[in-house]
Amino acid sequence: MTRDIALACKYRFLPQSSDKLADTGRPILTYERRACTKKGVKPNKHGIVYSIPGRPQLLKDEPRLGFAAVRLQVDIQTEKLAMESRVNYSKLVTVEHNVKVFFIGRIAQDDMAIVDTAVNQCWADKVRKENEGSHQPRYKNQHDQRRRDRRP
Repeated sequence: MTRDIALACKYRFLPQSSDKLADTGRPILTYERRACTKKGVKPNKHGIVYSIPGRPQLLKDEPRLGFAAVRLQVDIQTEKLAMESRVNYSKLVTVEHNVKVFFIGRIAQDDMAIVDTAVNQCWADKVRKENEGSHQPRYKNQHDQRRRDRRP
C-alpha cells in the first residue's frame, strides 16, 4: 500500500490500490467539521489523521475512536489538514483514472502499520458480518416469512 495522501475532486483519501481502470482509497473526512460527533458516524471505524508537527485531538464529546491517530507529512505548503480530519477505514472510495489527482503528502512510515491494521480489521469485520447473514433467509417483510413457514 502506498503512503501518499491524494486530493481528488476536493476529496482527500489514503490511496489503497490501483488497477488499469481506477484507484481505490480510504476517505479523509471532517463530517461538516463535527468529526465523529456527527450522528450516524461509527467512531469504531475511524482514526484521526493530523499534520506533523501538530498533535491529534478529539473534539469535545467525541467518543473514543477505533484506531490510533496517524501522522501526515504535508508536502504542499498551501494545503492544510483540518483538526476534525478522520479516516474512515471501513469505506472504500474509487477514483477513476480520468480524474485528476494531486498528491499533498505522506503518512509517516512509522504509522503505516496502524493504517494496515485498521484496513485489514475493517475488511475482516465486513466479511464476517456478510458471512453471518448469508445463512439466514431474507424476506421482504413478515408476511413473506409467515407464508414460507406455512409451506409443507
